[in-house]
Amino acid sequence: MKVKLLILSLLLIGFSFCHAQENNFDQDILRFLEVNGSKQTMEPMVNQMIKQFRSMKSGVPEDFWTLLKLDLTADMTDLMKKMVPIYKKHLTHEEIKGLIEFYESPIGKSFTSKSGLIMQESMQIGQQWGMQIGGKIQQKLTDAGY
Repeated sequence: MKVKLLILSLLLIGFSFCHAQENNFDQDILRFLEVNGSKQTMEPMVNQMIKQFRSMKSGVPEDFWTLLKLDLTADMTDLMKKMVPIYKKHLTHEEIKGLIEFYESPIGKSFTSKSGLIMQESMQIGQQWGMQIGGKIQQKLTDAGY
């Protein structure tokens, strides 16, 4: 009886330890998404969408937009949590820790502070390129008689 109780206790301790490590991994992924600027990148997008809707719906009271922003901020937190399994699938806990260390370094912080601008400028170039490619495809289809 004592042996069974000891084995059960060891299994429970082992499970608790594994669960705690798993939870730390999840928390580290959420920390990584914060320090790498992912969350901060979403905030301007949400603000821009609210601004667009606000301009279309000028009669809506200000408190509606304030509450909406709070609600959408909670949605961003939920999105971050939904991304955790993706990162766990492709990266180890040690890799996530290393990435956190990088993004907390002066170089990582500098990159994070500039990545939003880099993304905006890159998107503009990507849109221009996409329009050129679309035009090229259309011309080739026309030239081929389609």
